[in-house]
Amino acid sequence: MRGEKMSILETQQSSYPIELNVYRQSERDIRKLKLSVPSTVLGVLSLEVIRRLAEREAELPGIEDIPDEGDIEVLCLALIAEHDETAAADIINSALTQGMTLETVYLKYLAEAARMLGAWWEEDRVNFVEVTYGTGRMVAIMRSLRHMFPRVTNGKDRSAVFASAPGETHVLGVRMAADLFRKDGWHVKLLVGLDHDELVAEIERSPAGVVGLSAGGHHSIAALTRLVLALHVACPQKSIVICGKITDETSELISLMGVDGVARDMNEARLLMENLWEQSQG
Repeated sequence: MRGEKMSILETQQSSYPIELNVYRQSERDIRKLKLSVPSTVLGVLSLEVIRRLAEREAELPGIEDIPDEGDIEVLCLALIAEHDETAAADIINSALTQGMTLETVYLKYLAEAARMLGAWWEEDRVNFVEVTYGTGRMVAIMRSLRHMFPRVTNGKDRSAVFASAPGETHVLGVRMAADLFRKDGWHVKLLVGLDHDELVAEIERSPAGVVGLSAGGHHSIAALTRLVLALHVACPQKSIVICGKITDETSELISLMGVDGVARDMNEARLLMENLWEQSQG
């Protein structure tokens, strides 16, 4: 693994199955979310999921029990099936209950499926709608696997990452929030003015298990949605809280992103972050 980021390779094999209720809710939420953004943004989101997942494969070299190409193709077909919402989740659930490790499912099975789906898209073997089904279901599967990832712990020190959405120019609020949390005894890493890839990389490397994302309004919804999706893939064990004016303007959309909390003011932020940090300590 690269740098200091927590490795899911440390996860031990688990017999716990996928949480199908979480999957179904996430799949519905992602569909609703994608209906609310322009098609150009939707294409960016789909590519983001494919790229992030495909990149994970290199993190688990040399494993022998990976699914063969036929298995990957079956999974891809299930991911894009219009009228069978749980077919792909059932395949992953079966693989886990039969002994496939979480590392193999996540870093090989889903990564190879993302790579194949991306190739099919480039070759016009699948259309735009099918790709959005597939990428949405991959994210839903990852959300429903979240309980199997190791908790992020950082000793007894309360720590968090605070960041403004890429392209956001109104950063005074997140700076003030970081200062107030530091006065409360938190160790806060503040990230402002970074582009999308820089921000994902910094959050992924941070040992903190709680992430507070700030955006000033509806103008940041596309960048924020892309960022949240990227973090679901890159560091699924981290908890995400959304704050800032965007929580007043687009609360319904934010509720569909699969985040762990929405803070409309500092009191809510303090309570949410404290609870999430305590949960991360087990």
